[in-house]
Amino acid sequence: MKLSASLLIGNAYSLSCSNYPDLHGCSCYNTVVDCSGLKLKSIPRSFPREITRLDLSDNEINYVNELPDELEDLIDLNLSNNQIREIHFDAFDGLDNLENLNLAYNELNEIEDDIFQWNPVHLKTLDLSHNKFEFIQHFVFYDLTEIQEINLSHNDLFFVHPHAFDELKRLRTINLSNNKLTEFKSKWFTSILDDNLQEVMLDENPWSCDCDLANEKNFLSNPTIKNMMKTFLQRGESHLECTDAGKKGHDMFDWNYLENNLTPCTPPKITGISKSSTVESGKMLLLKCLAEGTPKPKIEWKAPNSDVYRLQSEDFEGITVHQDGALLIEDLRKADAGTYHCVATNSVGSMEASTKITVTGSSSFDDEDRDDYEEDELDREWNWDKNNQKWKPNQDDYEWVDGGEGKWNLEKDGEKFNDYHLPEVDSTFETHNQYDVDSDTDCPADCECSGSTVDCSDAENAGDSGNALTRLPNLKTHYTHLDMTMNKVNELEKGLCRNMRQIRELKVDSNRIDKIEKGTFSDCDDLRILTMRDNRLEELTPQMFKGLSNVQILVIDHNYLKTIPSYAFEGMDNLEYLYLKNNKIDKIESQAFYGLKKLKFIHLEDNKLDHLDMDWVKEAVNNPKLERIFIDGNNLVCDTRLKPFKEHFEKSKRNTNIYNVFQPSELKCSSPPELIGMTLNTINYNNLVVVSEAGTSGGSGYMFGGIFLGAVLAILGFIGWRQWNRRNSMKGGYGGYSYTDISTQGDSEHRALTSNQDSEAFI
Repeated sequence: MKLSASLLIGNAYSLSCSNYPDLHGCSCYNTVVDCSGLKLKSIPRSFPREITRLDLSDNEINYVNELPDELEDLIDLNLSNNQIREIHFDAFDGLDNLENLNLAYNELNEIEDDIFQWNPVHLKTLDLSHNKFEFIQHFVFYDLTEIQEINLSHNDLFFVHPHAFDELKRLRTINLSNNKLTEFKSKWFTSILDDNLQEVMLDENPWSCDCDLANEKNFLSNPTIKNMMKTFLQRGESHLECTDAGKKGHDMFDWNYLENNLTPCTPPKITGISKSSTVESGKMLLLKCLAEGTPKPKIEWKAPNSDVYRLQSEDFEGITVHQDGALLIEDLRKADAGTYHCVATNSVGSMEASTKITVTGSSSFDDEDRDDYEEDELDREWNWDKNNQKWKPNQDDYEWVDGGEGKWNLEKDGEKFNDYHLPEVDSTFETHNQYDVDSDTDCPADCECSGSTVDCSDAENAGDSGNALTRLPNLKTHYTHLDMTMNKVNELEKGLCRNMRQIRELKVDSNRIDKIEKGTFSDCDDLRILTMRDNRLEELTPQMFKGLSNVQILVIDHNYLKTIPSYAFEGMDNLEYLYLKNNKIDKIESQAFYGLKKLKFIHLEDNKLDHLDMDWVKEAVNNPKLERIFIDGNNLVCDTRLKPFKEHFEKSKRNTNIYNVFQPSELKCSSPPELIGMTLNTINYNNLVVVSEAGTSGGSGYMFGGIFLGAVLAILGFIGWRQWNRRNSMKGGYGGYSYTDISTQGDSEHRALTSNQDSEAFI
């Protein structure tokens, strides 16, 4: 997204940057600032407020800190071809109007779920190509509902969550080319195929046409879908072809050939694991596990305390699993001692091997729990190095780098790093096969199973029987992710996790759930993500979610909730993201968000809230980690009920917690008429209209208008009554319609109309 020269030619208005020392050497024309190719070590800290385009490409920036408020009108931001390795969690929060973001040609290997949570939610194009991403997790793009183009090409992607693009209904272009993807997943496209999708790039990936591809038969062999996808691929000058020996270059949509020529699957075989060893506390430990099989086995590690570490896991501080199965443990501590189990799994089996680690000595990390990892705290551990004029991380920063020929190196600060304990790999180890599975008997009917994931989504149209599921299946212990999207489950029963205590992610979106019994989640100790979007829940009850102490993301969007009662989320000690969008919420009780000490974001957009109550607001803000409450799309009435917020929402109070959480400069009044469109930080709180007992607003103007309107209606009503009475007296008492007749007829018509409307709404 290099800014074109034509944009740098000022006409009627020329922007001056002479008053901004940080912009020395930059070109400032019209509303464009071009700071490209200046060897900048960091992003300048001050800009003119008028700029709409900023080019910082071809510099030496390694860290994106929170961008200054002056960039609120920015539309295009180009940060390509730098050395960016990390982005502060609220780096883009002030960019209300940003539409195009270019982060290509950098050194990013992950993006946290909350990077795009607050802003820039109006983003239309996002370029993340030519970085070092190994996986894309579920909720990274969830809030980018206006995004039209995502470029993830030329990375090291090994895993993209099947539902990473589900909510992106305006997405037109997806580029996943030139990565390391082996498994094609139709779920990337099914929810957006009929929306705006036009262009897809998938070439230059090592796609495997093995027995697992049979799960995609319905998608790849459907004539309509096939034609659509091939059109999208052609527009992207791309293709989808096998890379297996004997089928290399073969079209994956040619199901007539592939159905009988898929590469046979073989169970995993671990060929080597790091030997048991003794390591000094505080050191870094690298464990390796080598495995082969078809499909390529996924590696996960079971720690001595039963924690499970895998490639896309972000739950544990100082723990990294690489796509080749290597486990990196930073700052080894006494609690890390014990037996580590490497589990290699594919769709036809699983194999386990173990190694024992003894930790000697002590270190300052011994009393710390890896589960207490706070992402935002780590994000802030970058300090400005005055000598080198660049951002420098406080803690060691390690990353995997492709060394070519299938070898991966560990690097620190961009240089090869060898200062870690790497036990010799043992090829004569004892294996444990108690986790052996057979996909034919272990995977629930009408579901697809791969690694630790069971995908039962859209079961009504999947499999040979095509039967939608009405209950959650029981899962074997090696399955940790269950997707039940688009089925006919109408109730989550008590003891939901009794037969699958290991479950970590549960999706029951687009079902018919209207009831959750008390005690439903009592055994769900390991659950981290729960989504119940697009169901029929009408109420939450106190302690409904008791037992979900480790859930970090809870999604209840698009239901029929009207009230958020006190203590509804009590016991959810690790909840960080709470989605309640698109419900009918018009009331929030005072203790609704009680005790949520790790809560970061509350989404209440598109509900029926007409005012804010200080009681629940204070309780929510009392949670020390809370960053933002989103209430866009509610019809806020600016009346005297807002007076308690005067000291927080006025411009001069912009540093209060309540101001920062709500950002009143972005919230607008929907009534009364004279305040429509005004933001909550600009209204006069001393002259707000008064609320009547019925909950409507009034004032002197409203009173006079009401008296005048009432008088007019009374006069018209009297005239109309005189005329009606005259006509009916001429017809006779029994010849005309009585009030009863009119009322009955009207009620009947009204009931029929209401019933019809309800049916349409229900459908």
